[in-house]
Amino acid sequence: GQWMGFYDLNDVNELIELGFVQSKPGNRIALHPMMQEVTLSDLPPSITNCHTMLESIRATCQLHGESVPYHQLMFQVVENTIDLAAKDDIAFYLLLLQDVFQYMDNYKYMDDMKRLTDEMEVLLSDKSMDTPKNRALLLDSRAAVERDRKTVIKLSEEALAQMPEVTADNAVLVSNLNANLGALYHDEGRIEDAKRHMELAIQISEQFGRIGYHDSLLQFIFTFFFYIFIIKYR
Repeated sequence: GQWMGFYDLNDVNELIELGFVQSKPGNRIALHPMMQEVTLSDLPPSITNCHTMLESIRATCQLHGESVPYHQLMFQVVENTIDLAAKDDIAFYLLLLQDVFQYMDNYKYMDDMKRLTDEMEVLLSDKSMDTPKNRALLLDSRAAVERDRKTVIKLSEEALAQMPEVTADNAVLVSNLNANLGALYHDEGRIEDAKRHMELAIQISEQFGRIGYHDSLLQFIFTFFFYIFIIKYR
């Protein structure tokens, strides 16, 4: 009901009473099997006709620091979208995958994340989607599912190189990429490189008014402990 933007469940309850919708355990509902066949025949799923639900899922996935108890169901819906939905709005579909990927990373669903990365790569074969920001997000996604640390650093460096100029449109991404790269350099013992990128991440957050948001708070916390590390071990 929340995903569909309903104010209440009166219409759903009426459909349950009529037998078109069946009530399932765990506060779930399902279309009657005959209604499923009719619906899929007359209204096959697509990005456009499922937009309200998919936008609700995307909005939830933008709450990076917040966990929801139904995340497994949410990810399953996205996987079904990849498998079954007609891709009639590529721009929104790519945006959905990018946001879901970042949220999925909280739970380390590596197999599913790899699948989303592969789907994003397919979408970027469309020249209209192959923008510097989208390429950077794809490279960053590849880095997140890569296990070899040297390769992770290389992909992260390539992602950051896609956007040599910081703008209001890409400031959050560039700041996060710098912070991630700083953390990777720190783990490799490249202290000066780590310091440079972590300070740059905070400078960008300050410049574009992102201080106080979830990502910038994590950057400040990590940078604080980084300087504690320098003071203690130097």
